[in-house]
Amino acid sequence: MSGSDRGPDAGAPPASGSRSVPARVLRVLLAAAGALLVAALLAEAAMRLQESDPGPLFAREQGRVRLAPGHEAFVPVDVGQVADRLRIAWVGASTVAGVPYEPRLSPPRWLGLLLARRGVQAEVVTIAAPGLDAGGMRHILPEVLALHPDALVVATGHNEYLAATQLLRERWWDELRLPRLVERWSGHAEPEDETLPTPAHGFDRAAITARFRADIHAMQALADGAGVPLLLCAEVSNLADFPPVLGEDWAAEEDADTAYARGQSLLEAGDAAGALAALQRARDLDGWPHRASTELNDAVAAEARHFVALDRLFAEQSARGVPGFDLFADHCHPTPAGQRLMALGVADALEDLNLYPLTGRRGTAPPLEEGLTLFGADEIMFARADAQVGRAFTGFALMRGTPGPLAETARRILQGALAAADNRAGEAYSSLALLDLLDGDRLGARDRIDACRLQSEDAIEHLQHLYDSYPWVRAVFDRNGVRLRRGVLRVIVP
Repeated sequence: MSGSDRGPDAGAPPASGSRSVPARVLRVLLAAAGALLVAALLAEAAMRLQESDPGPLFAREQGRVRLAPGHEAFVPVDVGQVADRLRIAWVGASTVAGVPYEPRLSPPRWLGLLLARRGVQAEVVTIAAPGLDAGGMRHILPEVLALHPDALVVATGHNEYLAATQLLRERWWDELRLPRLVERWSGHAEPEDETLPTPAHGFDRAAITARFRADIHAMQALADGAGVPLLLCAEVSNLADFPPVLGEDWAAEEDADTAYARGQSLLEAGDAAGALAALQRARDLDGWPHRASTELNDAVAAEARHFVALDRLFAEQSARGVPGFDLFADHCHPTPAGQRLMALGVADALEDLNLYPLTGRRGTAPPLEEGLTLFGADEIMFARADAQVGRAFTGFALMRGTPGPLAETARRILQGALAAADNRAGEAYSSLALLDLLDGDRLGARDRIDACRLQSEDAIEHLQHLYDSYPWVRAVFDRNGVRLRRGVLRVIVP
């Protein structure tokens, strides 16, 4: 075909209108995608900001200072804006809050009683919430200092590894909040599995210790800037009677289990000093570090201007030279005797600050039974505490994944809670069902779950939550060829 035979538009570029519709659609789609991305980023940022800044801790009205809404995890606070006597503020986590007992039976309450018996008119303000770590304490410290305390007490270190899921995650998208919110709204949210560390994928302990030390340093600087003496306490824990949760194959020379067994042998032989060193090493090597390590306590001591060596005091006052169940209800929460001892160590340290004339009563405290009576401790409180401790030991035993001392202790405590006929019997039955499965007793577990259902639907829902959320809980069901659905044990293998 000759050039003259072609139409007038042959070989010419297509008219602009021929591509305008797809191009416009593409531009609109790109603009919409960009807008959605910006909106998602803004929503993610807003959600993170809300999580990191839950608002003021305190509300002030009518001359009083109280906890602000949204902070119900903290022990209730209700004090005058202007103190009418010496004011001591004690900041901490669950041990300071009095867990596993009620706040009326806590170390700060004991401190108030001790000071009163020494003739010191003082108000001790408890600012504590379970799970609070050093970073959380540093965040609220300016508000605590705004209460104008005459002295500040801080105990921290047990919770630095508490957020295991976040600390062990590697994929950046696991940290996004918006997808999880959309899943919940849609009703298709998958259970959020916690993650257990392994020898090949454990915590960055050096980084966690460095962050912890920076938080302690910042708290000391804040107190110095306000002119308030800060008493920093060593955290204390159960060494003699709490074996490592994850103790095997965590160290080349000696793992936590081996160190614990060595410490037990030395304790039985009467070598308290050797046992203490070995059992501290077992604690420090535990793959599930939910007791303040030697490194963390050393960091506190290094940063403190006023250091309260509660760890040394507990070793000196324990029955065997190594603290165990004589001073602790579980792995790190003191019994009333231990709470009294914590208060005694702080009271003696306060004597050195020259806040008041020396009392001449250093080392003295009211008898344990007197304090329990004054604080209204009763059998119901102790039964509830036993049920809570039994559940905690059950959780540790399931993390361990095998029967042993943790499971035996859990069963003993839970049986005692059942004998007390408290209204937490349903929770005790659910925990005992898990221990039965750990022992391979499928029929026993079924009977316990049936009993649990009769006692409390809430306990059944909690058991289902554990099954759905924690892989080490599901593991014991899988090993027994059963699964839990709507609180019913179902056989899935012959």
